[in-house]
Amino acid sequence: MNPFEGLTFRTSPAINAYFNEYYHWKPAYDMGVRSVPEAQLLHGNTRGQFLWWKNQLDFTRSFGKHHVAATAVHHGGTSFYRYLDGSATGFPYEQLNVISQSLPDGRRISGGEARGGELSLLGRIIYGYNSRYFVTASVRRDGSSNFGPRRRWGTFPSFSAAWKINEDFLQHVEQVNLLKLRVGWGMAGNSGIGAFRYQTVLGNPDYFSPVFGEGQHEVYAMNELLSSGNPLIKWENAAMTNIGLDMNVFENRFQFSAEYYVKNQSDLIMEVPISMIHGKGFPWYSADPLANIAEIRNRGFDFDLQYKKMEGNFTYSAFANISTVKNEVIHVPSTLLSDNNITRVGNTIGSIYGYIAEGIIQESDFDEEGNYLHAVPVEGVPEPGDLMFRDLNLDGTINDADRTIIGKAVPDFTYAFGIDGYYRGFDISLFFYGIVNAQVYNYERSMTECIMRQDLDRNKSADWAANYYGKDGNPSTEYIRADLNDTNRNTRISTWWVDEASFLRFKDVQIGYTLPPAFSGRIGIRQARIYISGMNLYTIMKYRGYDPESPLNSEDPSSVGRDRYMHPVPRTLTAGIQVNF
Repeated sequence: MNPFEGLTFRTSPAINAYFNEYYHWKPAYDMGVRSVPEAQLLHGNTRGQFLWWKNQLDFTRSFGKHHVAATAVHHGGTSFYRYLDGSATGFPYEQLNVISQSLPDGRRISGGEARGGELSLLGRIIYGYNSRYFVTASVRRDGSSNFGPRRRWGTFPSFSAAWKINEDFLQHVEQVNLLKLRVGWGMAGNSGIGAFRYQTVLGNPDYFSPVFGEGQHEVYAMNELLSSGNPLIKWENAAMTNIGLDMNVFENRFQFSAEYYVKNQSDLIMEVPISMIHGKGFPWYSADPLANIAEIRNRGFDFDLQYKKMEGNFTYSAFANISTVKNEVIHVPSTLLSDNNITRVGNTIGSIYGYIAEGIIQESDFDEEGNYLHAVPVEGVPEPGDLMFRDLNLDGTINDADRTIIGKAVPDFTYAFGIDGYYRGFDISLFFYGIVNAQVYNYERSMTECIMRQDLDRNKSADWAANYYGKDGNPSTEYIRADLNDTNRNTRISTWWVDEASFLRFKDVQIGYTLPPAFSGRIGIRQARIYISGMNLYTIMKYRGYDPESPLNSEDPSSVGRDRYMHPVPRTLTAGIQVNF
């Protein structure tokens, strides 16, 4: 059976030969040759310089029941970066592999320079009375060259207070070592947007070079927008209010803390999508303008529990913590839609947006005349083996109006637990970490469990290749059919390609042995420890990709939760020796 019979679409000569050899089929017409590979020589030089200067002044004084501590900090730094790259093609004598021996028309040079700086000033004062009541106040002033000349500074105050309740009401309860109530409010800023994003940057004319005519002539285009600047962007602000309770009991062996927090982020910096009609380049190398446009609220609880004990030569401790979070968009000027993510008021920032897939279409979904019995997509005609999409507005048609929120990348809660132990020179440390109820759009799976736009350069899932719908008469309910043209647009963003990203990861383990002091002294060292460690050794998950954690850590919160060419968190094994002289 020839799966490509009757197809007519454009290909390159190399692909034509492939189909002609293996399927005895020739396309209707060709694209033509766009370029001829030839030897290329590259030479680059990069220089970076980073200078930082930090000064800190501390003052403490006690008088009677009063204690005062004050701190002043000055922290500043500059960075300098310069690069120069040259390339060449066309070498009459390839043994002379230097750029000056290439053909003049094949030489190109590029370069750039960047400078930046940061400056921070901090003042803090701590006041304590009778070791029971504590007040802390601070203010910091931060400046960053990432913003325009008139928007570089931000001011961030904070305040906190604490009361040791047990010192006033539980003095005679020996089992209670600490019971402290604390409250706090503070502001912090974020300037991590990259350098010069307030400026508009143009690309070189040769970034986009269309080909015209029978002779396949390459024509340089005009400059494209690599980055659309906004000189009005300024610091993000995050104001957090928290109230907590700390308790230590039974000679401080049990330590417990509970906290409720509300974090309001204002002037949140996000990319504002603009149309390519404005001269913007292709999305993978062109940046949309940034703007302070959103307000986000995160609220939840943090719980921590620790237990420590010593029994003879055996010392051990265990800990566990859990943090809940409810993320909600409070304000955004208008709904922001970026590829598969949507940010709108009342929902989680960067929610996954797409269609609801009901399942794989079977032959029973057609009447005796072959008419499809459900809502028909505006693009393409569904066939058995395609995905069936839900008609949310019940208009009988599947279109953009049937998209909805189908997942979120912000988990409901994160948790961690671990143990530490020490016995006669041997030590061990175990750490586990996990998240619950988060989703990831598995773009890679959508590309490996279908055929789309004749992507012959992409590997396919072995399970899909062996079990796709229709293979050897298989009416699969798990794998879609092999449709070379993706007629039904099965690869569109839908719940079919959204995976649960909850996981529990064996994050870290370390085992060591410290040599006895008597032995270390004989060989002329004060202390020596031998250890082995491992990171990310094993993960329990339902995710059908390589790693559910990497897609959840995007720098841009409006486009998080997308597994597109994401590198998984690496597994690391280490062995070493620590020596103190």
